[in-house]
Amino acid sequence: MQNHAPAQRFPKRVSRKLQPHPDVLLCIREASRAAHRERDAAAEAYNEGRHTLAGNAKQRKNQWYALKDRGVVAANKQGLVRYIGASPQGIAVYEYGEGGMCCFHSTLHPAGAERTLVEGHPKNSPR
Repeated sequence: MQNHAPAQRFPKRVSRKLQPHPDVLLCIREASRAAHRERDAAAEAYNEGRHTLAGNAKQRKNQWYALKDRGVVAANKQGLVRYIGASPQGIAVYEYGEGGMCCFHSTLHPAGAERTLVEGHPKNSPR
């Protein structure tokens, strides 16, 4: 009888530390787009009477928005975005890009920041 070492069928898993994506603004935009898709999916499912599916989509939407808010906080700390005030709905507005031409909305306002109304902001327009 030969004594063989047991053959390894699967390689050992190598644990590696996850690194954050280098483009925080891209990640925030993608999280925002995913949240909007889930928001729309939840509304459609609810209107069709598929309430379980609507609830699941709403849960995913909330997770995407929470991730987006974490990204906005990180971008604000890194100086990639600048808090400029609040929309009429009370949502925080952060601008970025050439001349502040782009913006993110967040439920999180910086601690102690004055919530001034952002003039000329698209969210100020009556619908």
